[in-house]
Formats: sequence, structure tokens, C-alpha cells
Amino acid sequence: MKITKKIVAVLSVVIFTVMLAGCGTLSPKRVVDKRLKSIQKLKKENITEILGSNNYKDSKGSEFVDKYKESSVKLVQTVNKITYKINSETIDGDNAKVNVTIKGPDLENMLSKFIEKMLSEALSMQILGKNMTISEKNEKFDEVFAEVIGEAKFKERTMDINLIKNGKKWEIKDNDELTKLVLNFDSSSIEKLEDSIKSKTRSGLSSSYGNSNRNSTFSNDYSQTPMTEISLKKPFAVITKYGVYNLTLDGVRTTEERNKFSKKNVKKVIYFDYTYENKSYDMSGRDLYVGSSAFQIMDDEGNILDTYPISDTNRHMKGIPVGGKCQASQAYGITTDSKNIKVIVKNNGQKVGKITIPLN
Repeated sequence: MKITKKIVAVLSVVIFTVMLAGCGTLSPKRVVDKRLKSIQKLKKENITEILGSNNYKDSKGSEFVDKYKESSVKLVQTVNKITYKINSETIDGDNAKVNVTIKGPDLENMLSKFIEKMLSEALSMQILGKNMTISEKNEKFDEVFAEVIGEAKFKERTMDINLIKNGKKWEIKDNDELTKLVLNFDSSSIEKLEDSIKSKTRSGLSSSYGNSNRNSTFSNDYSQTPMTEISLKKPFAVITKYGVYNLTLDGVRTTEERNKFSKKNVKKVIYFDYTYENKSYDMSGRDLYVGSSAFQIMDDEGNILDTYPISDTNRHMKGIPVGGKCQASQAYGITTDSKNIKVIVKNNGQKVGKITIPLN
């Protein structure tokens, strides 16, 4: 997604270029300290000034700020909140190393959420047969990115920043190290991140955010093939002909609870926990309901597990409207000494995702 690359470019260039001049003959420790202090004091206008310069005119910094006002403000506010401590300085001839502990935003997590939300929005538009104008796309981008930035998680990390002596001045040797330190992101991994998120959607899907000239409707094939490897506690977008919902597999719990009236001979009983969120699913006014028919669950030997007649009163399955969310659970009986369960997620009979979950 070009928009995602623009975000990375804006953040990286700001970190690379802010306050480069005027370092004089500062020590390596002071060079790093001054750079980090400058990032803490970043203002929205700096993005325009830096990216609007001749060296970075292709990055269109002023255009970014003008189009995405809300997210620009959130971006600056988030970067301003970083805190850090310089632990040590080591000098060896014309090379130096400064060890820093920083508490800063997790850009990798932010971008993952951003791409997923944008894909979900794009899928919803395609299912409804709607085309968005450029202005509407920009507004949606601004809204979603601002929302994601507002939910940014801060993590503590410790890294070495390497410097090299150029004449009498110390300079940071590799700006990627500074980006990794401040944002917890390696810009070279952007393609891998995008491919990972896109793999959760139907193969060959044309996002209306990527090319508004393409046909914005689906064919009659709503399957997601090949099956995607699902991760625990990470939302998985399920695309149906009635809309999109996110499915999160929360985990598996073993229980000693038994139904005294059940004649099923089982060695273990488990609760399979999951959460579903209705992004745009609307079948003629009917709510979204994700029950046991959406899953195929097997033990290590490939035996299909049957549901077991107990329930978790705190996680009842229920119908939810667009915008709603439900934490659900289904009990299953296991007749073998299986150490894992294999879960296959189905969409209208098609197998779209899979995961193997170890049992405690």
C-alpha cells in the first residue's frame, strides 16, 4: 500500500533530518541526546519544513500535513511522548557506541492495525458496490490512522547507537538504528508486513484504496484460498457475500466440568474461546452469529471433535449488529490423549483459515 510507505517515509525522514546541523564538536553521547531531545520537541510544522525542502520534495510532507490534519497532530503528540535514558558511551578511535534505553511507540504494531482496518474498510466498500472519491479516501485514511495512533502501545527497548567521526564531528552511522530505537520498526520489513496482512484476505482481491478504476464488486467466489495460517489473539478478516467480520481465536481451556446426563465417553473437555466483531455484515437486517458450524476441530489423530453439552455463562454466543462484538465459547469433548487441537475456520462451507493450538 502506497499510503503505508508514505507514513514510514514521513516518520523516518523526520527522525533522520531533524536538528542535524549545529552539532559542533559534541561528544557521541551529546549527539544522540540532542537528536532524541529534538524528536521529543517535534512540531507539526517540522514535518512540512523538512519534507518540503529540496532534498525531500518527492515525499510531499506539506501535502501529508494538509490532507491528514488529524493524524498529523496525533503523530506529533505520540512522538513527543517518548522517554529515554542514555546508559553508557564507548569510544574506540573514530568509532563510538552509545547505549540507550527508550520507551517509545510500537510502529510495527500500529501499521499492522492500520493496514488491517483499511483493508476491512475497502472490503466493505467493494461488497456494497461503492466507489469512494479521492477526497473520501483521504478522509477515511486520516480517520483510521488517527484512531490507530491514538491507541499506540509504548514499549521499552535498549539498543546501541553506533557513531563515526567525520573530521571533528561525531555522526550517527546508521539512521536505521535510530528508527528502530525510537519507533521499533525496520523500514526494510514494510513489504513483509503488508504481505502478511494481505494474506488474510481473499487471493487476488483488488482494494478500492489501491486502484479505484478496477471493478469494485466481488465474483460469486467468496472463498479465501489457500487457507491462511491464523495466529492466536490476532483478528482474522472473514469475507462473506453479506459483509466482513473479524474473528479472533482467543485460546483453549481444559475444564473438569462434566454433564452428568451426557453419555459421551471423553478423556478431556475443553472450552474453545473466540471473539467475533461485525465490521459490515448485514444479511437483510439479520445480525451476525458465529457458532460451532464456523469451525472444524480435530485432535492429533485427525478425529473430528463433537461439541460437549456444557457452557460458559460468561461467553454465550449471540447475534450482533454492525459495530457489535461478542466473546463466545464452545465446549468440545476429546476421546484421545491428544496434546493439541487443530482448528479450521470455515466461511460458507469453504475452509479459509487454520491453526494448531497446544493443550495445557
